Amino acid sequence: MESCIRNRALYLLIIAAIPYTPHRTLNGVAANVLWSDSGVTKPLRGEASTAPDAAGPMHREPRHMHRSAAAAPAPGPPVYDTADECHAERHAGYDGHAFTWGMSFRVHTAGECCDACAAHQRVCGQSASEGREFYRIGGRRETCNRPPGSPESFACNVWVFCPEPLCWANDIHNHTLGECWLKHQADPANPRSPSRGRYPPALRAEHRTAPEKVQWMSGVVVPPGTVVTPSDPSWGKATDDA
Repeated sequence: MESCIRNRALYLLIIAAIPYTPHRTLNGVAANVLWSDSGVTKPLRGEASTAPDAAGPMHREPRHMHRSAAAAPAPGPPVYDTADECHAERHAGYDGHAFTWGMSFRVHTAGECCDACAAHQRVCGQSASEGREFYRIGGRRETCNRPPGSPESFACNVWVFCPEPLCWANDIHNHTLGECWLKHQADPANPRSPSRGRYPPALRAEHRTAPEKVQWMSGVVVPPGTVVTPSDPSWGKATDDA
């Protein structure tokens, strides 16, 4: 009996010597945490340590919330990432008949622009497709439309995307990040481009706001195994071959 009493007294002395704040309230939820002299919360096993916020009180999730919280989503790919079948080319602005007005049809990445072109080709390249929805983004529906008298196969096979905050073009518009232009060319394996690579010194001398390189990104949607060979740039001279 005396041994039990001595052990209990020793236990109480040890507990009394440990400073702690029982049931500290974090965001309205009680959590048992130990407090160190440095002012940093000592985490319970399996929790991360959190330093006080200089602008306000400390915030740390209780252990049960920490364990059940879903993992943060991985950061998305860079805007210029695409699949190999998109045949993407940096610093190029391909020509062609446009099905979408890129300044209002916007996507997040070049890959999404390529996907939209493939969807247009798959849906709008069929018979009786006029008015059918081929793509939806942000609640906006994009529907098929072709020039009168054009063949049923007249669908997207060229895409042009703006991956920069500003994409310069020799027109009156300010083209910005996310623009996606879906186009058609007669020979997408040999896409024609008014601009590609570095702008010539003469063009930059004439257009003082032109950057060193073309800021657009382009690609084509063609059958697997197709060898794509872009043509030399025409530097602002749009081709009639749609």
